Amino acid sequence: GLSGSPRSMATESSPSLYFACHDGFATFIRSPVLRFRRDALPPCDSPYTMFGSVGGHGAFSASGVTVAAYDQAFIDAHHEAGLLTALKHFPGHGSSTTDSHLGFVDISKTWTPKELDPYKTLFANGYSDFVMVGHLYDAAYAQSTDGAKLPASLSPEWIGGVLGGQLKFAGVVISDDLEMGAIRKQFDLHDTIVRAVDAGVDVLLFSNTAAYSPDLADTVRGVLVAEAKADPAFEKKIEA
Repeated sequence: GLSGSPRSMATESSPSLYFACHDGFATFIRSPVLRFRRDALPPCDSPYTMFGSVGGHGAFSASGVTVAAYDQAFIDAHHEAGLLTALKHFPGHGSSTTDSHLGFVDISKTWTPKELDPYKTLFANGYSDFVMVGHLYDAAYAQSTDGAKLPASLSPEWIGGVLGGQLKFAGVVISDDLEMGAIRKQFDLHDTIVRAVDAGVDVLLFSNTAAYSPDLADTVRGVLVAEAKADPAFEKKIEA
């Protein structure tokens, strides 16, 4: 089987070999032994900086064509086993210069539209599972009424305007971990939840590892219920 980073896999193998490797793996994890319904998240990033997608190793290639080919192989293998996948990290972590696990990431001066090319290709091929939105700030796509610097994961312009509007993605939008430094150092829990839902996120992902709380799920649910009762527009978003 293949091991190592996406970049090393793309260097040492081919999309067909990558498919064969994940075909067997996906079949195993879908088996009665484990019974998973969703496996992993193929990176849709293209590294355009030395750090992009964690030093470039978290992405298959700087070529959007190559990225899409390996992602498609991953998707096909998992679909054959009855598993869903999630593309990450929209709109592209490949031009980042810092790590969103640790803190604020500004791609305003480095991001380019070509980072959307793999998504365009895969959507044109009929992909409609999940897209994971990254905590990536771009001043051109972060309008807010209170002046907050909204990362893509909390930005209606990125999620509704670009992902759902321009790219016509009709699948499920999932956030990257909302406890990562890029979020928790900028927004409190209540603000994070409300902004994510307002932006168009369908699944709010919390690892519950930054400061473990056995009550986190109940706290999140409580915020959602309270906001829904106070705001009919918000209620429609969580019921959609």
